[in-house]
Amino acid sequence: MWVWVRKFFSDWLRIPDVSLPTPKPVPVPIDDDQPLTPGEDNLDDWPEFDGGLKSIPVGLSGRDRIYGRPIISIGASGRFKVDRSFARRLSTIPASEFRNYSRRIYCHKKIHAYFIEAMRRSFEVCPSWRPKKIGCFNPRRMRHSKDPRVPFSDHTYGIAVDIDPDQNRAFSRKKYPDRPKPFEDGWEQYSSIPQSVVEIWEDLGWDWGGRWKNYCDPMHFSLRKLGK
Repeated sequence: MWVWVRKFFSDWLRIPDVSLPTPKPVPVPIDDDQPLTPGEDNLDDWPEFDGGLKSIPVGLSGRDRIYGRPIISIGASGRFKVDRSFARRLSTIPASEFRNYSRRIYCHKKIHAYFIEAMRRSFEVCPSWRPKKIGCFNPRRMRHSKDPRVPFSDHTYGIAVDIDPDQNRAFSRKKYPDRPKPFEDGWEQYSSIPQSVVEIWEDLGWDWGGRWKNYCDPMHFSLRKLGK
């Protein structure tokens, strides 16, 4: 009998074997003010990027060969416009693609991947840089010229962007020879785009107008190299 009583109390006092759920990992908050650069946080180098182009076009002939050549006419408003066939080569990148810009971009379809990647990497290296205005498609001649001998701008093709024009105005090096070169002392008076951002865009194939010798255009990035 005592054996039965001892077994009864032993079973009654036994703590049930209950498996506890595995605790979920607590997410680490991202500090948007802390820049990330290759070499930090397992980013040894930027991964190889393939935006779809075999190579970045060079010169005006390369531009026509890669992006197509629009037929330009003058609309009822007196402004240039492209033909419908070329217009089908253009489309909109929604603002939801960007973490550092709140507007959509209308541009050539072949630059979509390059623009999105440039904005993504720009946010990684400089999260505090958040452009307010980026212009792209705008049928016109280079430098807004009215001379019919002047070629049409890359903006006509939707392959160039102007970033924050009010803070990155173009100027003539011949007229202002004493102005600093890019990222020298005093350069910040003429351009608000950080050096790390510029280098990101250039690494992806963009040509930056801030390095042009005679006509310095810090706002301008084009997915075409200048011909000789």
